[in-house]
Amino acid sequence: MPMTAFPADTPAADEFPLGARAYLFYLVFQISQQRQAALEADLAPLGLNFAKWRSLMFIARLGRCSMKTLARLSGVHRTTLTRSIDRMVEEGLVRRSSLATDRRHVMLSLTGAGKAAFEAAHLVQEQFTEHVLQDIPDTAQRDLCRRLSLVLKGMIPEPNLAEDILAFDARSPEQANG
Repeated sequence: MPMTAFPADTPAADEFPLGARAYLFYLVFQISQQRQAALEADLAPLGLNFAKWRSLMFIARLGRCSMKTLARLSGVHRTTLTRSIDRMVEEGLVRRSSLATDRRHVMLSLTGAGKAAFEAAHLVQEQFTEHVLQDIPDTAQRDLCRRLSLVLKGMIPEPNLAEDILAFDARSPEQANG
């Protein structure tokens, strides 16, 4: 019998192979990985990859944002994000501009081509999501969102960051200035 690195958190007759707590995070990981792989393939015909789509999505949602805000909300390290955004600027998808009041603060926004790419990618993502969730009732989806929100809040020690992520927005005063 193979040994497990995870202690059982429920009786041996548990319906999950790792116990519910460990299995929850295993499933979240697998959902994320499988979704990313599927979207990577579905976005390729549009000339996009998952990283570009993620940046387009956040910038479209925020309207205009700083690299700091984009990194903070997307969870992508700033160095990695900077290289990705550099390529997207070269491709004409993203525009960098400075604030009139402080030229040190660079803001990001979508170009017309970036908006069109986002809209096309958003349609692909919506079709994928519809297919995957077609057998899960809306009430169950909403319940799962509420429960996962609690997990996320428990993982992030900074309350403003947790709230910003859950709101899919940058509402804290420090983020309002970019």
